[in-house]
Amino acid sequence: MGWTAPVIPKLQDPEQTPLPSEVSETETSLIGSILYVGTIVGPYLSGYLCNALGRKPCFYLAGLFSIISFLLLATANNLSMIYVGRVFNGFGIIPGTLIGEMFHSNVRSTGSTVSATIGWLFGFGLTTIFGYMVSELGSHITFWIFSGMCALAFLFTLVFVPETKGKTLDEIQFMLNK
Repeated sequence: MGWTAPVIPKLQDPEQTPLPSEVSETETSLIGSILYVGTIVGPYLSGYLCNALGRKPCFYLAGLFSIISFLLLATANNLSMIYVGRVFNGFGIIPGTLIGEMFHSNVRSTGSTVSATIGWLFGFGLTTIFGYMVSELGSHITFWIFSGMCALAFLFTLVFVPETKGKTLDEIQFMLNK
């Protein structure tokens, strides 16, 4: 997630940082790169858990990881909170599991491509406006807003997303068309 570009200068500024001291170059590098610990472990964890628990509980788990991640970043007053928030943010990839189950085989590649493209376009848009939000609202308020959006996504999943484990494509589409 591209939040490090506008936030790291604030962490390095003694008048703006919520941390007890300025971050070093090594700490800055770790803040930027530790997200990938979650993105490396996440697919293996989600693959196992989706088969063991079902898709919907994994959506809940991804939502909770995202909410906790942004809450930690919104309230961070030490590097450990930032590191854990960044790693947890990397676990938010679980929802991609459903893409392959939503389309018939004759349109699966096109459907997956369009879904991924839309996801990346939203990611681009969010990353682009994030810098403006941080400069206008401050990083704490921005992360609170992102936490709230994750909570709304969690509630949406709770109410509208059906369990797809063990269901045929026709059963899934029937549930989605209700």
